[in-house]
Parts: sequence; structure tokens; C-alpha cells
Amino acid sequence: MKNIIIFIFILCSFVPVLTAHALAADPPGPDSNLTVEEFLQQLSSVPGIFSRKDPFVSAPPPFDIVRQDSPKKEAPILERYPLGDYSVVAVMSGSKYPRALVKIPNTEQVLIVREKDKLGNRRGVIKKIDRLGLTVAEKQKNPFGHIEEQEVVLGVAARSKKK
Repeated sequence: MKNIIIFIFILCSFVPVLTAHALAADPPGPDSNLTVEEFLQQLSSVPGIFSRKDPFVSAPPPFDIVRQDSPKKEAPILERYPLGDYSVVAVMSGSKYPRALVKIPNTEQVLIVREKDKLGNRRGVIKKIDRLGLTVAEKQKNPFGHIEEQEVVLGVAARSKKK
């Protein structure tokens, strides 16, 4: 009698383990149409694990690089070239509204600009004109995707002395 009670006790202790194993979901077989990512997502406890950004992959450039050889012809002439290609010829700062003379790259053309005019191919805006030159604010994306404003100073070009 004692042996029967021990046998029943052991049998009852294994019943929940056997039942849980029988009720467990069978893993998908080789005939399943799951992709590798879907299968690994089922095994993972983190939702959306494969749609996250890899922190070790380098970020794309923060702006579109426009080559000087191929300027945008449809853009206004003050917005076709990189900011560093323009040169400030002279500054007229005696009045209430200062102006500057800016030489266009690859041409002999000189234009008059004022504050709040656009300059450069990265949507730069002239913030200040003083005796030293132009201060241009450009908005660009940093490697993290945030838009930052960067100020660039274009100084008045030094005149070459002709002898």
C-alpha cells in the first residue's frame, strides 16, 4: 500500500510538467514561410528588435554636397554655389541699411546684397553686414539629425597691390 501511495505521488508531481510541455507552442517547422527576422523576433522578448537603428553604423552626411562643377541652374545666382566660393569685394556700412558687393564665382559679375538676403547653396541668410564683412547663418543637419544654425563670416577680400 505504501508503494502505491509513493507511485501516485510521483506520478502526480510529473503531470503538470508533462501537461505544460504538451501545451507549449511548437516552433515553426522548415515548411513555414517566416523570414529569419520574423523567426528571431518570435524568440526575442524585445518588441521591434529588428526595426531599431544600429548605433555602430556611421551616419549619412548632414547635407547634400553640391559640386562647384555642376551648380543648380534653376536656383537664383546667389544660391547656386557654396558659400566659400563667393567673395566680398566691398562693404557700404555708413547708412541705416548696410549693403555689400559680392563677386559671383566663375564670372566677373558683382551683385549688391543686403541683410536677410539668401546666399550660398545651403540656404544661408545674411544676418549682419559690418566693416569686417558678411555674417551668414546656415542651417544644416548634424550627424544626429538635429538642425543646427552655423554662422560663417565672409571677410572683405584684400586688394592686391599692382606695381
